[in-house]
Amino acid sequence: MADLPGSGMAGDEGKNFVAEAVKSIENDRADMAAPLAVDSKPAGLETILESQWIKPEMALDTVFGTDSDAQTDPTSAVRTTAPRKEDILDDIDDILNALSSGAAFVAATAGGGGGEFESQALGSGAASDAFNRVMWSADATMGMTGSTRHGTAPRKKSENAEGSADTEVYGAFSYSTMQQTVRTADAVSLTGIASYSGGLAWQHNFADVDRIVLDDATLLRNATWSNTTGANASVLYATNSGLLPPVNNITNTFAGILLG
Repeated sequence: MADLPGSGMAGDEGKNFVAEAVKSIENDRADMAAPLAVDSKPAGLETILESQWIKPEMALDTVFGTDSDAQTDPTSAVRTTAPRKEDILDDIDDILNALSSGAAFVAATAGGGGGEFESQALGSGAASDAFNRVMWSADATMGMTGSTRHGTAPRKKSENAEGSADTEVYGAFSYSTMQQTVRTADAVSLTGIASYSGGLAWQHNFADVDRIVLDDATLLRNATWSNTTGANASVLYATNSGLLPPVNNITNTFAGILLG
């Protein structure tokens, strides 16, 4: 956010789906290579390797949105049964090679091309987008008009590399650079409408006001407020105003933009 005052723009982003999948699959390969490297192979090695094959499948789920661990009808970007122990490391290397670069990923996801991920065919543009997609991104922009500074800050999130990003959180802010001014009061009646503007001294019915509680209002996506009732404001008097009880159910109007 330190970039905002200087350039008017700032951004941040999460980790890359494909890069994180590669890290996970490399760790899985190391786990499988360890028992294969010893001279005296452990009993049930095929079963051990088969139980570990699901791990690279699940790493690829984060790329393609597949569900290889589903209890019924699992889907996978690669074969769902483990290769023979003689072939398993080579098969994992093929997966890693297909994830090694944007060009390799495009080729691996080409329809009818016999690529490593042919079952998850993508066009070249979609494949390039998927290879570069990050888990989330956030951008903030800032502008100014007169004495007001304002901006927006959307945050987008993707469920997997193949899926496009959706806006998850959308924020807006504005603030004024003007100094405080003296408040004025236009209220004279217990049942009338009070309006206030500016700084520090509020009065209602000739008594000092501690605070005013307005109706509930909904903050809309464009940072403005929506008040649909307009008849439930309350005026609470300061302690030095005697024993005046709060005044409730005052008709009021309220409009404005979120100040941050």
